Amino acid sequence: MTKFLVEEWDAVPQSTVNNLVMFMKTRCEMVLKKNGNRISY
Repeated sequence: MTKFLVEEWDAVPQSTVNNLVMFMKTRCEMVLKKNGNRISY
């Protein structure tokens, strides 16, 4: 199972990871403003 997870993680483009990390603070702030409810992104 670990091999499968590593293969899938490696298949995610680095640009996708960078984008998610870059906007994490903004997304967390949005969730806090909505008292933990879902946000659209």
